[in-house]
Parts: sequence; C-alpha cells; structure tokens
Amino acid sequence: MAIKPKKCFVALFDILGFSDLVKAGQLQSVYRTYRKTVKTFRWWQKAISKNSSKSAAVVKSEVFSDTFLLYVDTVTDDSFSTLLGMCNALIFSAIENSLMIRGAVTAGELIISGRAIIGKPIVEAYEHEQRQDWMGCWLTPGCIQEVSEEKLNDLTAERLILVYDIPLKSEDVKKYYALNWVRFMNIIYQVLREGNLSAEDRLKRATRFLDEPPLKWDARRKTLNTRQFRDDVLKTSVANNSQSLAPVRIRK
Repeated sequence: MAIKPKKCFVALFDILGFSDLVKAGQLQSVYRTYRKTVKTFRWWQKAISKNSSKSAAVVKSEVFSDTFLLYVDTVTDDSFSTLLGMCNALIFSAIENSLMIRGAVTAGELIISGRAIIGKPIVEAYEHEQRQDWMGCWLTPGCIQEVSEEKLNDLTAERLILVYDIPLKSEDVKKYYALNWVRFMNIIYQVLREGNLSAEDRLKRATRFLDEPPLKWDARRKTLNTRQFRDDVLKTSVANNSQSLAPVRIRK
C-alpha cells in the first residue's frame, strides 16, 4: 500500500562546531553537553504540549547525531506558530548548554513511515541552513508563502519573527525572515526571574561566548554575526524604531 505524502512545515538544525569537537577527541565532554541539550529540549517539548490545547498541532522531532529535525504535518497559521515555538525552545536549550545551533524552516510534502522521513523540504532546509554564517534560523520563502498576511503581521508586531540581513557565506546582502530567538529568550528570562538580574543581563550571561571571538576565522565570523544580531534586537527592543528590523512583507 502506497504511503500518501503529507504537506508539512519542516525545521532542520545542526550544532555548529560539533564535528570539530568530536575529531578533537573530546567525546566525553561532547556527549555530556549534547545529552543535557537533548534533555532540556525534551523538557520543553513536554511543557509546550502540556500547555497546548487538544486541537493544537503536534510538533514531532527526530535527533540524528548533531542534527535535529522538527516537523508538523499540518500547514496552517497555528501549526506554523507552534513549530516556531519549538524551534525557539531548541535554540534556548542549546544556548543554555553552551552550544551554537543553526537552522532553517521550510514547507512541502514529506513521506513519513515510522522513523523513515523523506522529502524535498528536508533537503531545502539543509541547504538553507548551510548557506548561513551565524547562529540563527532562516524562515525560508517557501514556508513564508504558506502563512497568511494576518499571521505574519501578528508575528512581526510581536517581534517573534523579523526581517533581517541574514548573514550568508556568499551571495548578495538581502533581507529575509528570521526567527527572533533573542526575543523568546528575553521573555523566558522575564518569567523565570533570578535574584536581581534583569532578563537582558541573564540573556547576555547565557550568550557570553559571543563576546569572546574564536581564533579560527570561520567560527569568528559566525560569532560576530550572531553577536550583532543579539545586540540589534536588544537595542531595537528599547528604541523600537530601527528600519533594518521593521516588519516588511517578503514573498519572493
């Protein structure tokens, strides 16, 4: 019996620098950090599912070494929001465990049979993930096409997504939609207060590795680009008048 493809929103993330750590022989350290990251993410999955309505879309996930695959098998405004929330949770989990992670969100048909998941959007998500030169998440034109104008306006007004000059390894400078993980972390730290530290101070403490550029140029570029994004978001959260981060409709 043929398995019918399902149209899905798909997100794919890779841990940056993972292979270098493994090659360097730091297996025990890598394993402990990796295990804590996955454990934190699984906690977020349960928490989000528990607090979601029964009709809410369910985000499914698979973990393959340093790659995280997230998908939801309905393509609606609500399922898009749910997937973005889980992407934020994954980035938060990685940062809390001192890992840099990078990904992309796409849309398209998948064939899903048990743990066998095959489809063009996975390939597209991987290709878009590889093109970036920072820690972040690119919301590709393919997935944006599936979201209503009203939902995009709501998400940009809440600054959960934004339009930004996503740093790419090559190509022309151009604005694309990006996930505003800085905004998500700031919201979480506002809720989970710790002593006298402000949410912004806790966010900067969690991302302090961005203030110490690595010695290798490829890693340094990613770190500096990510720090610029963090600082831009924090600055515009106060001023809220930056043209570079203003909501703009991009369809193509």
